[in-house]
Amino acid sequence: MLLAPRRSGTPAFCEWVSWPGDFEFCGHTGSVRVLGATLGAAVAVALMLVVAAPASARDLSARAATRLQAANAPVSQLEQVSERRSLGATFIQVRQQVDGIPVLGSSATLSVASGGEDLLLDHTRPRVGRPQTARVRRAAAVAAARRAAQVRRLSARIRSGLAILPSPSRSRLVWRVVVPSVQPLGDFEVLVDARSRSIVRVRNLIKEATGKALVFDPNPVVEQGSLTGLTDDDNKDSAVLEPLYRSVDLRDLTLSAACPSGPWVTTTVGRDGRCPSDHDFSAVTRGSACGCFEAAMAYFHIDRMQRYLQSLGFTNVVHRSIRVNLHATTDDNSFYQPSSSSLNFGDGGVNDAQDADVIDHEYGHAIQDSQSPGFGDTLEGGAIGEGWGDYWEAAMSANQGNPDQFNVCFAEWDTSAVSDDALPCLRRVDLEWTLPQARAACPGSEIHCVGQAWSNTLWTIREALGAAPADKLIVQSQFSYAALTGFADGALALLFADRQLNAGANQGFLKSLLIGRGFVTQEQLDDEPTGAHPLGVPGNAADHLSGATDRRDVFALQLTGGRGVVIELHAGAGSFFGLTLYPPGTTKLFGGSIAKGPTPHGNEVALAFVPLTSGTYYLEVDVTSGSGDYTVQTFVDTDGDAQADSRDNCTIAVNPTQADWNGNGKGDACDRSSKTTIEKVKLRGRRLSVTGTLRPATVAATNWLVEVRRGKKLVARGRGSSKSNTGVVSATVTVPKATHGRLRVRAILIDPSYKRATSHVVTVTVP
Repeated sequence: MLLAPRRSGTPAFCEWVSWPGDFEFCGHTGSVRVLGATLGAAVAVALMLVVAAPASARDLSARAATRLQAANAPVSQLEQVSERRSLGATFIQVRQQVDGIPVLGSSATLSVASGGEDLLLDHTRPRVGRPQTARVRRAAAVAAARRAAQVRRLSARIRSGLAILPSPSRSRLVWRVVVPSVQPLGDFEVLVDARSRSIVRVRNLIKEATGKALVFDPNPVVEQGSLTGLTDDDNKDSAVLEPLYRSVDLRDLTLSAACPSGPWVTTTVGRDGRCPSDHDFSAVTRGSACGCFEAAMAYFHIDRMQRYLQSLGFTNVVHRSIRVNLHATTDDNSFYQPSSSSLNFGDGGVNDAQDADVIDHEYGHAIQDSQSPGFGDTLEGGAIGEGWGDYWEAAMSANQGNPDQFNVCFAEWDTSAVSDDALPCLRRVDLEWTLPQARAACPGSEIHCVGQAWSNTLWTIREALGAAPADKLIVQSQFSYAALTGFADGALALLFADRQLNAGANQGFLKSLLIGRGFVTQEQLDDEPTGAHPLGVPGNAADHLSGATDRRDVFALQLTGGRGVVIELHAGAGSFFGLTLYPPGTTKLFGGSIAKGPTPHGNEVALAFVPLTSGTYYLEVDVTSGSGDYTVQTFVDTDGDAQADSRDNCTIAVNPTQADWNGNGKGDACDRSSKTTIEKVKLRGRRLSVTGTLRPATVAATNWLVEVRRGKKLVARGRGSSKSNTGVVSATVTVPKATHGRLRVRAILIDPSYKRATSHVVTVTVP
């Protein structure tokens, strides 16, 4: 299925898009890891019967499992697809599955920085029902898929597996069949209903695009400085082209290979082509009968790109020998094929593999597929992929010191076959389009055209930060991509990478650029932890929220473990606000792990919290109805008693009631003042029942000592046995049998936390 428009006679570069993994879901040997440690035994056993994790699989860390609780899907339905590390950060890709069956298009990427910050780009689904039992066998589904795609000749084995196609009304169990085809050309994904065998969907995972180029280093137009006298002439050499060849070294060749192969590239010329047995390409040109000039071109340019990636610190991006089919088709098509992870070039018009612009662009897709398998499953994701590919080839050209007028022009040489322009460009990297402008200018929001807005944004970043710093930032950000990542996610990923690599030194510039170009809004940045506004403790902030337009703000608070904070919100009457506090590492507020809250809503709201650990906590201020201005204030609560120090009558000890029995402004928890009284003494036989009061009322009854004396002689003693919340205390004292006459009774408060206090004396006569 051709997803990009074409003109008759116009060359095309086929691009790619894929759902993550391209795995055989039934009986595959890929890595499958279930997140979380609380699965029921029955579910765990069921999963074990479906798949077996390889010996190299590792359990998800407790931290990652905690962070993934913020995903829409329950953690028990998340399956780890990959874990990659790059420049101090870890990137974990997961996909959703129900009863061991993957949910199509439902995935997430958790990016974890070494400094503690996380980013979760989540496209999982909160409610996916249990699938029905399949009635259609695998073989029948595969046969139906091949017929539906009208495939006459395969390029690789067919892959198939059960999957769930989610729907708002009712999810559907399907066979997902991927048919790699030579005739017609494509990676055809066919969804076959697993109960009725009807065809649900057919699409070609290879997307075609128009484009031409013949490049030496980078191409004859750039090397000559103009198009004057340059013609393709059916792949013939000419006197004009002869001085434009560049002598280069093909490094680390494997001499036993038929065509140039090495640690990063494996070339195949195919059809009638052949490579010199001695690997001597010093005299091979585009007009040579061997048809192998393209092999040297692909090897040199891909090898150089891979070594540049490694110089930036990336040792896990297409870190393998990529297969390159130089004459894959007689059509004017070039493409990256996800099912075989290969680059494929066509011979229509100018042979595409003679153009480094095309080679660089296609290798850009391989880079993204290596970082985030399956990325690009939306129109926005496709435009990001095309824009990145154009940016990458422009950056590779600029790295060689070429003038910017050529760097920003994609495929000058090959496009000349279908253009009369003095400097023909298939696409440009210097169009300062906003996203709305690009969508308006591009018919049907065609992804290659819209991608020019993204490529120029990346190019603007490169101009501001410098070549290597920008390339490093952009490549690192792509580890955070998920299958359904769009422009807003791409913007968040850039900001995350800058905070991780550069301590956020470029946040202001990046936010201004990304917002100004329309890829993300200020509200989107404000409303998530990645865009949280700093709020000190103590501190205050004020703003306006509306239930209809802007429903929440997010603030970042630096809290110290064991040191409490009190947060208060004041808003106008008629509005309905709430406060919620989230723990460090929160990447998504909805459904996240909540440290404290939500509190009752209203226009006067308070929240008190004592963190166990230090870190950046996130405060969400939300309005559920109405609208209005609000003020939020934070106060230090040293002793953690939910009383702000500025209003606390005792900041060194917990005193939530703020009790102050003598009204001297010093709370009972701090004041050593005390008092006790005897209110009543009752004699029954030899037993005295004594009732009195204790101040402060928090003193324990056992610290109330009652003494009975006759004259100066102590004849009996007892301790308080019961006490009310108001400090009324009672004790029982038994007088010895030989004791008669007038007795003196007094009470003593003996709590060591307070000054010793003695009551007045009460007399009683024992007959």
